[in-house]
Amino acid sequence: MGEMLTEEGLFTQAEQMLQTFNNKGLLDAESLSHLMNSFDRLYTKRHQEYVAMSLNYHELNSQFSKRDAEFRKLVEKYERLRVAGETVDQGAVARLMSAIGRFLPIK
Repeated sequence: MGEMLTEEGLFTQAEQMLQTFNNKGLLDAESLSHLMNSFDRLYTKRHQEYVAMSLNYHELNSQFSKRDAEFRKLVEKYERLRVAGETVDQGAVARLMSAIGRFLPIK
């Protein structure tokens, strides 16, 4: 079985193959240059897409962490109210449960 190549590895392998074709006279310099530029543009595009996805992931992770912290505070508050039992204002519990519900997908 062959080893899995990364996209960068595939580009490197393709560049080496093109250079070999050129060295054997199967490609002229202009064709080789055109193909290499095409590979460079495609690689640059893929790299930009990767960077954008990476930034998007970090932004989503940051938002999740913030929402998770807010959710944990609400759950802690609910637990304190639940432990307090009957002496607590039921309206406050209902408002708190509503706030917690905003964090949970309801199906």
